[in-house]
Amino acid sequence: MKKIAPIIIFISLFSIKSIAQTGLWLKAGVEKKITDKLEIEVNIQPRFNDINEKPSSWLGEVGLKYDIVKNLNLSVFYRHIKNEKKDVYKPYHRFYADLSYKFKKLKPIYIEYRIRYQQQFADDDSGLITDKNYWRNKLEIAYKNKSKFEPYVSVDAFYKEGYAFDQIRYKAGIEFKITKSQSFDASYLIDDALNSTEESKNRVSLAYKFKF
Repeated sequence: MKKIAPIIIFISLFSIKSIAQTGLWLKAGVEKKITDKLEIEVNIQPRFNDINEKPSSWLGEVGLKYDIVKNLNLSVFYRHIKNEKKDVYKPYHRFYADLSYKFKKLKPIYIEYRIRYQQQFADDDSGLITDKNYWRNKLEIAYKNKSKFEPYVSVDAFYKEGYAFDQIRYKAGIEFKITKSQSFDASYLIDDALNSTEESKNRVSLAYKFKF
């Protein structure tokens, strides 16, 4: 415990300092096994552009994950989004599917590749309007060890359907196994807009997950 305490203190101080300078994403999720190969997942996420203000968006999602074969799985999700626009939360609907493969032959280094296709619709007064559709390619490298801490880094490239790559998300974090069924994740994200004058967006992300 004496060795773990300084790490927890460092992460906490880093997060508090970063939150003051960047946005904050919070997430709470639950996963439930239905069969050996199928599980259901439910998540809720408030996101803040400024910690001193109300959430800039709310996200709620539900989905299914299926293990096709060993290390290869398919996920299908629906996400309901409410983005704050001039003190009014505008609703959006997102549907996405992930195909992920984990390469474990370099243990304790694990490499995971995930391709995602997502469709998003704005809920307008006249009905649903197509908003943004993306292909996303994500590569993650994690160090799995005998401790309860699992550090990782990842890069996620966003390809806007019919246009070009317009965003890259870099992420570094640590997952902490609280118990066999509970985990906590702390990470730092940098969103780079490509072919744009828009500045990069930096965020701290804190997530809790419960599996049963």
